[in-house]
Amino acid sequence: TFSGLAENATFVTANRTFRINYTAGADNNDVVLTVVKSNTTVTSPSQSASSTTSGQSVTFTTTVNPVGVTTTPTGTVSFFAGGTSIGTAGVSGAGEASISTSALAVGSHSITAQYTSGDGLFNASVVSGAITHTVVAPPVSPPPSSGGGGADDGGSGGGSVGASSPASTGQTIVDASGAIHAFAGAPFVGSLPGRNVWSTAVDVEAVAGGYYVADVAGGVHAFGSANAPFLGSLPGRGVSARAIDLEVVPGGYYVLDEVGGVHAFGDAPFLGSLPGRGVAARGVDMEAIPGQGYYVLDEVGGVHSFGAVPFLGSLPGRGVPARGIDLEATTTGYYLLDDAGGIHSFGTLGFYGSLPGRRDAGLLRGPIVSVDLALTPSGNGYVLLDDAGGVHAFGDAPYYGSLAGTGLTTAVVGVELST
Repeated sequence: TFSGLAENATFVTANRTFRINYTAGADNNDVVLTVVKSNTTVTSPSQSASSTTSGQSVTFTTTVNPVGVTTTPTGTVSFFAGGTSIGTAGVSGAGEASISTSALAVGSHSITAQYTSGDGLFNASVVSGAITHTVVAPPVSPPPSSGGGGADDGGSGGGSVGASSPASTGQTIVDASGAIHAFAGAPFVGSLPGRNVWSTAVDVEAVAGGYYVADVAGGVHAFGSANAPFLGSLPGRGVSARAIDLEVVPGGYYVLDEVGGVHAFGDAPFLGSLPGRGVAARGVDMEAIPGQGYYVLDEVGGVHSFGAVPFLGSLPGRGVPARGIDLEATTTGYYLLDDAGGIHSFGTLGFYGSLPGRRDAGLLRGPIVSVDLALTPSGNGYVLLDDAGGVHAFGDAPYYGSLAGTGLTTAVVGVELST
């Protein structure tokens, strides 16, 4: 045999891979050497930015690596978003290939690369590992008020909040440990672990310069300025109940327990509760309209109005077989968030999109469980928090970032936009 190599063995010399075959000659030791294509791999793409605004360009780069030889492959690399080609690029002398694109749609995209065309010396690679790139919608101008006047002209409100509404400045996410994750201009002024409080957090409510965090036992923890005074808690009243939600109003706040009981503190008026109406469904969220009343959302998406706030509909009333997660209200209507990320608008509020809509458009993959919803100050957009810490911006909501992919192992429980 040739150098001890068996029939059909391969070996590398002069940066080429050869296959050896023996043929019958005068001494039965004649050989035929055939050049064999070497294998290749590609690295997971790098990106110039992990998030861009729709229409903004982003650059993806990958490196092609030869297997078993040191010669740099030539040829082309194809880049994919969710399995759909978004462009090809030639391999440089350094083995790199890059493309720039501004054509990605709003949403999250799984970006991969594959060495697809060589120079006769290399095989195509398998598809690389994936990275995630997020495209957010550009801010939109709020529509004009649809009627009723505003607070500055003696009117009764109504319609969408006008363009003079303050913009959000940041975003606050609380996880179940009570840790606070502040983005952009949102303040960080403390957390439950920082106070050696080891109770499970259930909600966060932002106020100017600070925030409140509620824990599962009904404890209320105030952080920040005089805008967040401590006004009491369920344990302080001797109430043993599992808290579900916290709702702040001028001069006070409410704690909602799991059976729909409403506990008012400070100047917050008590106007009723689910047990008081004989409603057996569990409460999951509440939302107050200062000076008018409040809503309580139950687990099947039923909406219960207390005080002067109007009842505008519910998930069961629309025949939606989903679990209610969150209710966000303005003076002109409310949104209901279901557990699959569906967003349902009632009243005159606009609909700006939902997770199922983005999944149907091919922008999301796999099951996503929704956790919380927060409205922008204009009322013309919202951000949705999912159970992986991902944040999805709709309408005029800016994208400030998320906890997805950060390695956080604690469940997230709430999101707030700061003004």
